[in-house]
Amino acid sequence: MARTHGKALAAWEEELAEAKDNPPTDRHALQAAEFRGSWESLWSDDFGKFEDTTKIPSMRFTDNPAPLFTARVCHTVQIFSVRVAGDPNLKLTGPTRAVAMVCPVTFEVELAVKGASESEDKNLSYLAVELIRPTWGDSSLLIRDYTSKLSTLELTLGHIFYSVEATISVQVIGGSWHGYRCQFSACTESLNQEVLLLDSGDEEMPVTGDGRIELSRKVASVEHKGKLKVFVKAWHGDYLLLQDKVFIAKEAGRSHRKLDVGFCKFKITVAWSLVTVDYNPKKSLL
Repeated sequence: MARTHGKALAAWEEELAEAKDNPPTDRHALQAAEFRGSWESLWSDDFGKFEDTTKIPSMRFTDNPAPLFTARVCHTVQIFSVRVAGDPNLKLTGPTRAVAMVCPVTFEVELAVKGASESEDKNLSYLAVELIRPTWGDSSLLIRDYTSKLSTLELTLGHIFYSVEATISVQVIGGSWHGYRCQFSACTESLNQEVLLLDSGDEEMPVTGDGRIELSRKVASVEHKGKLKVFVKAWHGDYLLLQDKVFIAKEAGRSHRKLDVGFCKFKITVAWSLVTVDYNPKKSLL
């Protein structure tokens, strides 16, 4: 049985008091403990555990119209990169859908270096920080630094003004990619800051039996009257090939373009959707 709001609030207050009696080693960690405890107490009965992957998929309204008040063109936050100061960018695998910039948006980060056992793990960063939507009327790049006892975390974010969701897929339709390092990325033209979709590095590009490339990330936000650029970079030794295609944003449906980098041909598909702003977990998704 779901807890009442009063019981949930009481449980959260108890957890908060316990955290203050046994405080973490820095203020960001204390804030993160408070945030997670309050979220679990108030929302877990409806939305599942804090660590669960969202139940809201991308492409929710690509093929079906959105019911009234559930989705719209809206401000979104785009995560470009997360890095620990002095180290390369961490490999991101999400978000898996566009994130509506409802004020405030809270970022929860827990980073650790794995040891031989869990007790030997070394915490690098534990924080939950709020991002308030900028008041100016254009898309903008936001860089935020957060320093804990052991590390400084740098987030590179984008506030995408009145935007829609773009879900990107890539399929090999000709040629061979073997022997090449490939990198796929996308950006909205207004910011010219790329979302890294896949970097194969020194490994074989992950391709399914029907030629579809398994991207690490696939979702970007684009101004509803803007344009999305999708890039393919390919290296063979020191030789670099670079191609891109431009897509005009839509509120629904799909856009298709073919891209030829010489050794290989790709089909790029962008599925467009309005951004989910209201979700009732007790009703089935469309």
